[in-house]
Amino acid sequence: MTTALETAFDLPQWCAGFDPVQARTARHGSSGEPDVLTTSGPGGAEFVRHGPGLQTVIFDGYLYDRARLTRELDAPSSAGDAELAAAACARWGREVYDRLDGCFLLAVWNAATGRLLVGHDALGRHPVFYCDDGSRFWFGANVLKVAARARSRRANRHSLALGALLFWPDRGETFFEDVARLPPGQFLEVDDTRRINRHQYWEPMPGDDEPWLRAAEVHERFEPALVAAVERRMALDPQGIMLSGGVDSVTVAALAVDVLGGPGRKPFTAVSARAGGPLTGEERMQSAVSDALGMRHLISTTREWLRDDDEVEASLAITPELPAPTRIWWVGAYTRFYRRTADEGLHVLLTGAGGDNWLGVADAHAADLMRRLAVSRLLRFLEADVATGGASWASAARRLLWAGGLRPILTSRWARLAPVSKARYHRRQWERRLPAWLCPEPGLRAEVLDRLLARRTPDLSPAGKRPASYYRHSLKTLDNPYLHHENENAFHIERACRLRLLSPYHDRALVSFLNRIAPDTLVFGDRYKGLLRPVVARRLPGLGLDNQRKDYPSDLQAAKLARLRGSLEAASATSSFDVLPELGIVDPDALARHSEPWSGLSFEALAARFYLLSAERWLRAHVS
Repeated sequence: MTTALETAFDLPQWCAGFDPVQARTARHGSSGEPDVLTTSGPGGAEFVRHGPGLQTVIFDGYLYDRARLTRELDAPSSAGDAELAAAACARWGREVYDRLDGCFLLAVWNAATGRLLVGHDALGRHPVFYCDDGSRFWFGANVLKVAARARSRRANRHSLALGALLFWPDRGETFFEDVARLPPGQFLEVDDTRRINRHQYWEPMPGDDEPWLRAAEVHERFEPALVAAVERRMALDPQGIMLSGGVDSVTVAALAVDVLGGPGRKPFTAVSARAGGPLTGEERMQSAVSDALGMRHLISTTREWLRDDDEVEASLAITPELPAPTRIWWVGAYTRFYRRTADEGLHVLLTGAGGDNWLGVADAHAADLMRRLAVSRLLRFLEADVATGGASWASAARRLLWAGGLRPILTSRWARLAPVSKARYHRRQWERRLPAWLCPEPGLRAEVLDRLLARRTPDLSPAGKRPASYYRHSLKTLDNPYLHHENENAFHIERACRLRLLSPYHDRALVSFLNRIAPDTLVFGDRYKGLLRPVVARRLPGLGLDNQRKDYPSDLQAAKLARLRGSLEAASATSSFDVLPELGIVDPDALARHSEPWSGLSFEALAARFYLLSAERWLRAHVS
């Protein structure tokens, strides 16, 4: 039987509609009309009426820093998150989104101003989708419900074509033509004429010419900032942690046990996934860490989740449940892992997700080092990538010396000297790279090409000069479509599996701090994620975490590649393309003629094949 606690984490099935005609009536009347802002569908959102003009507040999600908020808002300690959010709206108005922290969607209708505000948390961990159908403005956290309620289920052909090239939809777009996504750090303002304005309230990345934090200040502040991020999540009483065995999740586990205290502390569970074959280095680390921290260890394997099912077929089978087509062929396996975890009664867990986003160092740092002729630091960067980052010397040299190093310097110089010839060169390159089977319609093909060119990191600063910092210039942070898609998929799958995963590395204050740290400081001690390693090594000495290397055994990778090829070949043999050709995304005859033999396909090429199968099934389920 499903408990009240479990249902609190169910995937939102509600969708809200804003009626501008009723809004105008309410604005000129004595009070807000009840059907200006209405919801349809069960569960998830809470309605609260509060403050001047009887503001109507819709809240879905959860908040951090409740103790601070109750003090600042003079609210009772028993107040729920929705009541706190409503009081915050009454106190701070449009600034409310910049004042609250958590994972939430917050909408506010005020009859006195005639305006609706819709926004979410700074990192967009809680998604917001919206659509104007000509009579109502619809919004919600579940893109499938918004599209269905607004009767706007036309496919976005540009997003589908970009997906076939393993790119996410453009910023603000979804796989539905008329349904938009709200980027992180923004809120919407909608008036009673249905005019929509987007406002940016948070951006963690400083300009590329702003000074970095001094190294001494970073070392003084880093551990307290990370501990504070963990403490904010511990206030939501997690039952354990998703323990991968890598340095990100192990550090969070060690800090969480510190917060819980010594003897007599609450029980804490480590949840680990394994392949089921010979133990890898990270799998052995899982056991060593859980033993050292005195945690119960819940281990399950891919074979247990899948039983006799094929990994690819399991992922294709759940495609209609997903918010979008996917290239992740193991999504079915990890969804079953999540559901198994929830069936064990574990619904709130910490996770190490986000460490790669904010603690790693982008390849473009090599360009800055080359420009400054900092040879010793460039070699240190290479060493960190190989010694603890998991790369081979050959791949690290290709990426860091050429792709992340010399090429950005040359392209920015070329852009200044001959911008027209450079633009023509990149267009020709993409014209050659586009598969012959993709977008046979010339107009659509040209539009997709324009979008691909627009995604390139600009070669020059907005002032037309070479970037002051290639490293900062290459990072898109809140503009990065991958971050949006990752957040939305995680939200949808976790909530559908009745899980709440809390990541300290996605803490708003911590992210702002980390983005002001120089890459040289992040590679502290010649180690990838070097700032983390002293923190965890002090708490777990003797486990080798200060020198732990990402582990990609070549024999296991080869076996995985062979299994994936076989599974995808079998799935393709029993699949047909009907909707993708009808939409002009795929020419099936050209796909058959130009396809490489399965035996020669890489992981990347196989991911593209899987995406096509996923997109076809998803379209059949959701697109009119």
